[in-house]
Amino acid sequence: MILSGEVYSSEEMYRLGVVDVLVPKGQGESAVQDLIRQHQRAPHSHLAMNAVRKIGQPVSYEELMGITEVWVDTALALGDKSLRTMERIVRAQTRRASSEAA
Repeated sequence: MILSGEVYSSEEMYRLGVVDVLVPKGQGESAVQDLIRQHQRAPHSHLAMNAVRKIGQPVSYEELMGITEVWVDTALALGDKSLRTMERIVRAQTRRASSEAA
């Protein structure tokens, strides 16, 4: 997804599993509050799920730092062409957000 430079809709991100919940415009804050309440109702099960994820997909501190260093070094080395591409993506997202707000 990162390398393609494509702009994805919220529905596409949801189908891809990147976004967990879709709500109508203006209802995001209440949806977050609902999600927090749901997690508070069954805190042990959510803690267990997070623990299982850590076991199944462990990432050490050293690995996270190595990944961070690669991304930072890459970001600092971006050339004009890459920066223009990023600006184009931001403009496209801004246009999409503006048209959805209207």
